[in-house]
Amino acid sequence: MVGMRFNLKEEECEFIRCKGYISLYEYLENYKNIKRSEFIKNIYILSHNDVKINCYENNLTVTEIINKCVVYLLEFDKENLMCSGFVKDMKGYGFRCVYPNTTNTLFKMRGWVDIIREMGDELTFYLFTRCSLIQNVGGKCVMLSGNVGSIFGGCRKGVVRVVDRGCMFYAHKRLIEINLDKLKIAIFGKKENFNKNEGYMVGKLEIFVRRMAKVSVKSIFGKYFKEENCLKNKVKIMDCAVNCKKIQNFLFCLCKKVLGSVFDFYNFRILKGKLGILLKRNRFEIICKNDLISYFKINNLKIFEFRKCLRSEYLQRCRYFCGLMIFLFNNVFIPIVSQYFYCTETSFSKYKIFYFTKKTWDFFSKRYFLNNLSNFEKVNINCEEYSPARLIPKKDGFRLITNMSYSVAGKRSMNSKLRSIYDILKNDTIDSLKNSVIKKKQIYQKFTSYTKNIEKDNFILKIDIKSCYDNIPLKFLKKILNISFKSTKYCIRKYCTISKSDKEYKIRTHRICGKTRLPFLELIKNKTFKKNIIFYDNVFDEEFDKKKMINFILESMNKNIIKYRNKFYLQKQGLPQGCILSSLLCSLYYDWLDEKFINKVFEKGVLIRYIDDFLVITSDMNEIINFLQVTQNMKEYGIEFNFGKIDSNFGIENLIKENFLEFEMIEKLRDINAINRNRNTNEQGKLEISEIKYSKENISNTFVSWCGYKINSNLSIILDIDYDYFTYSLVYNFVKPGLSFKNKIYFYFNRHSSEIILNQNNIFLKKNIYDIFYIFYKKIKLFLQRADFINSGFLKNLRKTSIYIFYKILQRKNVNIEYNCFYQIALYAYKMARIYQNISK
Repeated sequence: MVGMRFNLKEEECEFIRCKGYISLYEYLENYKNIKRSEFIKNIYILSHNDVKINCYENNLTVTEIINKCVVYLLEFDKENLMCSGFVKDMKGYGFRCVYPNTTNTLFKMRGWVDIIREMGDELTFYLFTRCSLIQNVGGKCVMLSGNVGSIFGGCRKGVVRVVDRGCMFYAHKRLIEINLDKLKIAIFGKKENFNKNEGYMVGKLEIFVRRMAKVSVKSIFGKYFKEENCLKNKVKIMDCAVNCKKIQNFLFCLCKKVLGSVFDFYNFRILKGKLGILLKRNRFEIICKNDLISYFKINNLKIFEFRKCLRSEYLQRCRYFCGLMIFLFNNVFIPIVSQYFYCTETSFSKYKIFYFTKKTWDFFSKRYFLNNLSNFEKVNINCEEYSPARLIPKKDGFRLITNMSYSVAGKRSMNSKLRSIYDILKNDTIDSLKNSVIKKKQIYQKFTSYTKNIEKDNFILKIDIKSCYDNIPLKFLKKILNISFKSTKYCIRKYCTISKSDKEYKIRTHRICGKTRLPFLELIKNKTFKKNIIFYDNVFDEEFDKKKMINFILESMNKNIIKYRNKFYLQKQGLPQGCILSSLLCSLYYDWLDEKFINKVFEKGVLIRYIDDFLVITSDMNEIINFLQVTQNMKEYGIEFNFGKIDSNFGIENLIKENFLEFEMIEKLRDINAINRNRNTNEQGKLEISEIKYSKENISNTFVSWCGYKINSNLSIILDIDYDYFTYSLVYNFVKPGLSFKNKIYFYFNRHSSEIILNQNNIFLKKNIYDIFYIFYKKIKLFLQRADFINSGFLKNLRKTSIYIFYKILQRKNVNIEYNCFYQIALYAYKMARIYQNISK
């Protein structure tokens, strides 16, 4: 590679070089009959071997050569970017174009035409069909030909999931299967003749199988969980959650009855710990072989003869024992858990798993579903297109979740059908939303536009809507969609990027919405990406018509069929939960209501809303009162506030929580220091609010929680940290866990470094920096608790890297803070996270 001339920067060239690409200028040195031009210094080739060329004649035009390459690649089912967008013509020989392949047009430009003439038909055909070509076009690396998957795919090696832990979360019961023949296959493989030592093991395993056949799992379960199955004095589903330790003890009791011929006293204690791993790990964490056999004393197990053995025999014993443990977990423990317990995550604890006995879960879930069938109508026929539904617990009940990304019988799911429409609608409306916000950047813009000319003390009210999606009337949807789509014709184009992260290559697909069809090179022309990126055309383009999109959206909303407990239900009203469009349609609908009814209320204040969470900020209390009076008469529009979750900095929540049946019917207004009340009674005897006068002296310094933030009367914002939630937010990666955690550092700080909390005008800037560091170091502590061992050098490197990355992000966001002060904040957060306790252990 010495002496090569690259027009790319050195680090970008290294990205290409590490895969074996070399300059086409250097590659053609082996062919002395070819004149090399300056143009080919911007082209790079990956070829595994040189080909002998006997003829350099040009009998075909450039178009004919390209067509010949495409026909060859399609005929032999080769994966190559050259044939992307083309399919075989079934009527005859040749091909037809489904989507235009714009990268092939590069070969028809002058520079390529000249070099193709120099190389001749034979060498050109070889380069296009057997090699991979990358060209520097306008400072961007564009892949023209080659198999992307074979070159950049398949680099990541995962851990084999030997224990199918996901079966615990399936709806159907998994049967306990104990069979001696299957057990022998799991341990020894398909082996028929056993030596003396293996014969000794088979005898011990036969005892285990006989004991397992005799034991009554149901009776043991009934004795252990008699209290949990009793529904007396239990009102909420979370009152019935079963402690993991009790399930662990139940499984261990069963083990002692049937596995006495396998484990000794010490190894029984280790086995109990392994059962805890099965039950206590988070939702998406796996169990690998090392987790199953670590800490066991293999030679002390009763299935092996008690004698000294050679290293080779010891390794064989480890393999046999690993096979036994995999069998026990997959065929005994997991089926027992799935048969007697319902396992699920909740809406308030991220990935933490909760367990409920099947009896209690069926009772509460059935009662909830039957009581909330007003939005659904039972369908008595089997439906080909449906979305499976399930309930997940909330602190005060359940939440119905439908999986509209579920594919039935190989057909496209509803969300995949709506994905392109969602991209178009979001692209058209995201910048025109007024009170509704979707991104954190929009929240910051709303706050900055309001805080330019405000007084110090502000009244803040946070309130959300009851059953938001279910109560939105669909009769207004067509009108809103007609307003939202700004054009009659749209086009979706895709392109892909290949980037390198450490030793792995990541392929990402990017979708571009436009009103006209743009060539691939035009799409990436003005796109800014980080270094070491290769672009290639996805060769996909799809055209959409406004009327057809609106009709399809209305049809999908009005014909949403869910499947729950093997029965089908049609949703009669509201937006479907789990639909990719629901949150955006909800924001558009409430923006439409704002324009029609609510915006006229606010002159001094502002309304900010994230989906169904309303935040009202104003210096005039009458605006809040007018807002509540206007919205209390909008039930026909699906506006009904959940007063149980109201929050403010002036005490109105105490008044409403204690004294309301509905907001318009207030029986008693107590005399609070902050509130002077006037009441009028109408002809029907109902109490109405005519005026509530507040003094700014009564505004408290308390923070109001909204969308992960806490806001005070001076509009200073801090993070709203839910420690119980983020404790279960870490998924431990068992494939190079340290490297995996280190790679997430930048994404963590970049995600949490929102301008709304990290800006120079926020008096709590340093506190927010401390909180971000503190949460990060707490995550490190959780990570270390899962790790097999702790490397103090690695931990110091994590701390150093986190400080460096976070400070660079703050500089990029123009946040001025002295480095020494910033460093001391990081050290104090590290100290308060008490990570050193893990190292001392």
